[in-house]
Amino acid sequence: MDSSPLRFGIYVGDPNKDGVVDVSDAGMVDNDASNFVGGYVLTDLNGDFVVDVSDAVFTDNNASNFVAKITP
Repeated sequence: MDSSPLRFGIYVGDPNKDGVVDVSDAGMVDNDASNFVGGYVLTDLNGDFVVDVSDAVFTDNNASNFVAKITP
C-alpha cells in the first residue's frame, strides 16, 4: 500500500476472483444487496453476514480506483 514506510494491505471488492475490481464485481454485489442475501457468501465483503450498501461501497470505491491484483 505504501513504499515508505513499507506497508502491505488487502483490498476487497473482487467477489468473482478475476484479479480486477470492476463493474462485473459491482453487479454481483448490487444484485445480492437488492435481494437481501445473507450468510457466508462471496459478496459479503465486510464480513457481517449481510450483503448491503456497505459492501457495495467497497466495490464501487475500489473499482473507481482501478484496483487490480499484482502477483510476482
